[in-house]
Amino acid sequence: MFNNKKIITLILGSLLCFPHFVPAAQVNILSERQEFLLRPFLDVFEEQTGIKANVVYLKKGSLERLKQQPGSVDALLTVDISNLTAIADAGLFQPINSNVIEQNVPGNYLDPKGLWMALTARARVIYYSKKRIKVGELSTYEALGESGNNQRICTRSGYHKYNVA
Repeated sequence: MFNNKKIITLILGSLLCFPHFVPAAQVNILSERQEFLLRPFLDVFEEQTGIKANVVYLKKGSLERLKQQPGSVDALLTVDISNLTAIADAGLFQPINSNVIEQNVPGNYLDPKGLWMALTARARVIYYSKKRIKVGELSTYEALGESGNNQRICTRSGYHKYNVA
């Protein structure tokens, strides 16, 4: 798995590699991540590059914000793939052309059209009581749906955004 601090610094630093990007004293970021999670990475980025990171934090509404102010954001940090898909479908992303990113980010974390990249993946972990479940009985996600597990599974709603993202 990635070292998140290194990857975010790499991503933000790669903004300098865009042919249309003229190095400036600032970079504008729209983030759906909480500030306390992002600030340590931005501090390292600013220290290493001398570039000020201006961040607007939103709980939701990135698509609407980008439609209202196209071109005002250099980087978007969102919380799930559905937001990226909606923004890409609206034509609000520019392709990423960066050898640094291509060489350092695995292909399965890159959009096939080069419009975005993922920084992390969400783990889907199965926890169970060894006292009530035999080892191997829940070895796959498919096993969770077997009839013998009725009333034995505790999970978020299947419609929760973390389960459909």
